Amino acid sequence: MRTCVKAVEQIYKDLHWQAKYNEAVKAITEMLNIKGIIFTEFEIRMLIEATCQEFVKVVTEEVEENITEEQN
Repeated sequence: MRTCVKAVEQIYKDLHWQAKYNEAVKAITEMLNIKGIIFTEFEIRMLIEATCQEFVKVVTEEVEENITEEQN
């Protein structure tokens, strides 16, 4: 899941967030279907949201660390 979300973010930089979300859903669904794994759209949405939240947390922590370092 994380790989798909990262890839969509890199490949579709110029797309609006909804279009990126749709691309991520398509990619994740296709990958899971190939492996015979069935997920509902709700489950996929939850996984995408959790992954995005994790990205935001990491970026926020890095920015805060950089600000702290610059202040010292």
